[in-house]
Amino acid sequence: MATTRDEAEPSESFWIDQALSAFQEALGLVDARTAPGFYGVVLHDIAETYEKRGDVQQALARYQESVEYKRMGDGPEDLATTLLAFGDLLIESGDLTKARSILDEAKPILEKEARAVRLHRLGSAYESLGQEGQKDAYAEALKIYQATLGLVDADGDPGSYATVLRDIGDVYQAQGRLAESVAAYEDAAGHIRGRPGLERTLASILVDIGRFRRQRANLSREEQEDSEENTEPEAGD
Repeated sequence: MATTRDEAEPSESFWIDQALSAFQEALGLVDARTAPGFYGVVLHDIAETYEKRGDVQQALARYQESVEYKRMGDGPEDLATTLLAFGDLLIESGDLTKARSILDEAKPILEKEARAVRLHRLGSAYESLGQEGQKDAYAEALKIYQATLGLVDADGDPGSYATVLRDIGDVYQAQGRLAESVAAYEDAAGHIRGRPGLERTLASILVDIGRFRRQRANLSREEQEDSEENTEPEAGD
């Protein structure tokens, strides 16, 4: 007897429920007093699964618990993993003050760890805070992106190097520092121009540069028109 696709392949929600069941059983087997760090790891997995299911409040609660237990453990890098995930979800849910506090806690850990991928993610989180209205977070994002750039091999990984430069350009643009923004974009383009497989990335950066130049053209025209108006002779001269 033939089976339908639905019968043969359980739904995504089925597997999410199964994952939660496994994590909850695992949690019951861990002694939170003697292994708080591992207990926090399992809580992080539970939080991530609730987030996957779209249950934001449950996810936030479990991330909070995970952070509290990981703080009692001996793995700061693992704590930073949860702080980053927690911070991202707090930003998405609109709790910007709490998100900033969580990211500020992660920052010294990740700076000491000095891994480009993780620092870049932290910079992105601060940039998101800036986009949501915490304008002073842009300064933090910029410092972190610049630190990240120093950890990336420009010749060995030009794509990643260009990505960070572009992010720096985006932050400069958000701060109104347009000349510095386009300089970063042009630097990014220069690092990947002619590199096979990076044509789409280059095209995207060139669009940013083109838009800046178009904006400058508009400003130049307005300035010229203002200048001409100011130099027109008055009637009767």
